[in-house]
Amino acid sequence: MKTRFFILGVLWILSSCTNPAKPPVEEAVFKSLLEAKSYLKLSRKLEKDGAGLPEEKLSYYKAFVYKASGKHEASNAEIELLAKKHRKTFDDSVWVRILDLQAANYIYQFEYGKAAEIYREILNRYGAQLDSSDVENYKNVEGLFGALKNEKPQTLSMTGNSILKAYWNRFNHLMAPVQSGGKTAEFIFDTGANLSTITVSQAREMGLKPIGQSVEIGSSTSVNVQTQLAIADSLQMGNMIFRNVVFLVVPDAQMRFPEMNYEIIGIIGFPVIYQMGEIQLLKTGEIQVVQNSGNTLSQNLFLDGLNPVAELISNNDTLLFTVDTGARTSELSMKYYQEHKLQLDKLGEKKTGTSSGVGGTTAVEEIWLRNLKLRLGQNSVQLDSIPVTLEEYGFNRNFDGNLGQDFLSNYKGISLNFRSMSLSFIP
Repeated sequence: MKTRFFILGVLWILSSCTNPAKPPVEEAVFKSLLEAKSYLKLSRKLEKDGAGLPEEKLSYYKAFVYKASGKHEASNAEIELLAKKHRKTFDDSVWVRILDLQAANYIYQFEYGKAAEIYREILNRYGAQLDSSDVENYKNVEGLFGALKNEKPQTLSMTGNSILKAYWNRFNHLMAPVQSGGKTAEFIFDTGANLSTITVSQAREMGLKPIGQSVEIGSSTSVNVQTQLAIADSLQMGNMIFRNVVFLVVPDAQMRFPEMNYEIIGIIGFPVIYQMGEIQLLKTGEIQVVQNSGNTLSQNLFLDGLNPVAELISNNDTLLFTVDTGARTSELSMKYYQEHKLQLDKLGEKKTGTSSGVGGTTAVEEIWLRNLKLRLGQNSVQLDSIPVTLEEYGFNRNFDGNLGQDFLSNYKGISLNFRSMSLSFIP
């Protein structure tokens, strides 16, 4: 969202007569971390100093941290507390942001109708205060999830671990076998896809149930594409059976790349991958879905919208990257360029590259940086070269870059664990 918020007033900590008074906590640090979407640092700050905040401010920040950590029920519990006891504390622009967060929690719980109701409330009650692009966005998502309000939630049933005989194709896309409607196909396994996607012809072949709702989506090429919606009553991957899976249905031509002699027929997107819980992506291409590993690694992963974001270290910088198994190469963002402009203009090599996604291929201006070292936990990867895009993309406007296969395919593989919210290499 583009709305900004301002919180007024002096924070005072009141204690009982039996306890010594505590000094007031400076809220500016909490606020700046939230604005930067640095949710892991915000979580650590709350653990250290959150007790010094008033109840309503503590619940406010906890709601965002819980959602980012995949604790959607806990996040909405904090929001319900704010609505019941502290609504007048927040101005309308902040409350829109809280409602938007609540709707996102419902989407992760596949409660589409509740999400649509919240988007409708935002439009009806606060639409006059939003800019035109936000209004159009809310109309679009309200239409999308409103069309799904009578659909059952997506569910997953599996017995034990599951192994998918996937493979990397010539474009470094991870191709996973799927079955639906008695048909078998290979779809891209893509954490960077906000929703699963399928072509019109493939949806027809697999017998997906169409829903009469047109949806405009953006892509990595910044091209907007008109799509329809459809439901797969059953989608099988290994011994996992998903029910009621939502797909965006895209015209076949939008998924063809004649300049590369390449065609995509389907993509397994993040809502399906997230529900798997814990995934190991091996360098061989095999995908192992672990039902219960007991992994207790420290959290270095969080959710932003329908994107996983990882916290990495480069020299003394803490960097945030979206995690995109569908991207062939990693890249650094416009935000990273703006924060390292002097170094990049001096040492980088400017080129014109291309970006491909749903809707086609576009030219992009880039600066290439050599020998970037990134540390994930106790392991490090050096990328010999990485592009720094001079284009701003909505999905990582607040982040330092996007991790692709050149980073993720190091070591034996990677583990994406959405239970412990951790990303780690498999040595």
